[in-house]
Formats: sequence, structure tokens, C-alpha cells
Amino acid sequence: MWSPPGTARSYGLLTTGTSAGSTGGFVVASGTGATVALGISGTTRGATYDAFNLLGSANQFGGKLDISFDNDTLYSVGTTFNLFAMSGTNTGDFGAVTVAGGKYDGLTFSGPVNGVWTSTSNTDGQFLSFSEITGDLVVVPEPTAGMIALVGVGLVGLNRFRRRTGGKPTADVG
Repeated sequence: MWSPPGTARSYGLLTTGTSAGSTGGFVVASGTGATVALGISGTTRGATYDAFNLLGSANQFGGKLDISFDNDTLYSVGTTFNLFAMSGTNTGDFGAVTVAGGKYDGLTFSGPVNGVWTSTSNTDGQFLSFSEITGDLVVVPEPTAGMIALVGVGLVGLNRFRRRTGGKPTADVG
């Protein structure tokens, strides 16, 4: 799945197990020195980004997850990359999640907190969230940007309310 940076990439989909919920499972990177490296250059699962279908009933995460963005695309907020589709349960945690390349180069992840890794934000006010529970990597807005927008909407509403009432408090007629 992974190719060195600067070379033509081929993306793929690795399926483990025979059917959804089949007995057994797959160990995704065993030990602290093991690494799973996945590349992303678009939003089509298995064609423009690497992914796993983990069909066993018990799968295990471990080692390190390296994600490489292979172009300079700034993905829309809400873009979801389903890196690990799981039919059973998973155990364990990645010891680290890293990202390199493109608009997301240099982001660092912390976690997991309740199975979710969260990155620092990029210069465009986005950060990445990776869930070990769902296997999804999601582009999300920086929390402060969302809060600023929410406060702005509240202030606009308050201003309109004041204009409508003439800026005077309303009496409760009961």
C-alpha cells in the first residue's frame, strides 16, 4: 500500500476474514515498533486512499499509524476517510498517529481519549480526528472557529431582538 514520498502511488483495499463477523481477527501492527502506513490522494476508498476491511470478530490495533497526504488538496470540513471498516470489535490502541504531506503536514496527534485521536490545527483552521472505534479519519473545523461563529450568530440575534423591542426591556403581562 505505501510508497516512498515522491513516487507514483498505488492505493488499495486490504480485506481480512471471510465474511462479516467471521471468527478470528486481524492484528493491525503488532508491537510498539510496528507501523501501518496509509496514503491519501482523494476521497474514493481503495482507489485514491488506502483502507482495510476487517471482517473478523476480534481485531487488534497496536504500533503506529502513519497517514500520508499525497497532494496539496484542502479537504472540506466533514470529509471522512473510512480507513478501517470493522464488522466485529477491536481491542488495543495505536501507540501513535502521525500525518505528513499536503495541507496537513506537520500536524501532531494526541490521544486516544475514549478511542479518539485529535490533531493540532493547520493554517486553514482545520484539524483531523481519527476514531479507533469507527476507523474513520475526519476533517473537522478548529473548535475556536466554530465557537466564534456561534457567538457571532448569537450577537446578531440579540441585536435584532433589541431593535424590535426598541432596546427597552419587555414587561411580563400575566
